[in-house]
Amino acid sequence: MQPPAVGVSVVILALGPEETASDCRDAMPSRLWLPLVRRVRQPFLGRWALPGGDLRADRSLEQSAYHALETTTDLHPRYLEQLYTFGDVDRAPSRTISIVYWALLRSDLVDA
Repeated sequence: MQPPAVGVSVVILALGPEETASDCRDAMPSRLWLPLVRRVRQPFLGRWALPGGDLRADRSLEQSAYHALETTTDLHPRYLEQLYTFGDVDRAPSRTISIVYWALLRSDLVDA
């Protein structure tokens, strides 16, 4: 049996644009956006997912999370923090352990 793979994923949180109700002059509160990417490899090719990538031996966990965001979304958050580690035995076909970070972005930095 092979050891589990280790990867990093990032939950991106961004505030969406304010909306103005047609019958009201006041702007409604912003919406919270959770930008996703489409998977480009198996398992789950083509499905929506959190941006992520493999952990490399020459990068720290945080550097790997930043790299995953840069290569999958071209986003560069100012704030990034470790959120949780997922690693249940039956979580993924390859028993991937995911170290998940969360990032905050301004809405004008997130490309629709």
